[in-house]
Amino acid sequence: MTGCSEELSEDAVCAVWEGGRRAQQGDVAWVAALNLTSHSQPQVEPLQEVSHDELVREQRQDPAIGKVMALKENNTPPTEDDKKRMDTHTRRLLREWSRLHIGNDLLYRKSAGRQLLVLPATYKRTVLTQLHNNMCHVGVEKS
Repeated sequence: MTGCSEELSEDAVCAVWEGGRRAQQGDVAWVAALNLTSHSQPQVEPLQEVSHDELVREQRQDPAIGKVMALKENNTPPTEDDKKRMDTHTRRLLREWSRLHIGNDLLYRKSAGRQLLVLPATYKRTVLTQLHNNMCHVGVEKS
């Protein structure tokens, strides 16, 4: 591969691949992998810093995530009738109901030993930009 001088960890590549695969299938809202055991790697350009409180606020304000969080907090799985009245993004997220949980006031999805943060739509552009600029462009289908 020419034009890319940074080596990525296996975890980073897997997270990008899985996110792209899930996005193509339309299964879930955008998620970002949180690898709790990864070693920090130098950044090409600084990442936008987002506080915990800001993430909590943005998740709660996100139309799909906010609805799912309210259901999870009340331990109320949605009925089929409830789902029919919900928008497409909320229904996609609800497909992952059994894997979703709230921890530290944030909504996560459990997947293969990892905890994935359910990313509010307001951060979609930032994440795509960071993946493209700092982790080498892997193509439209994979990012």
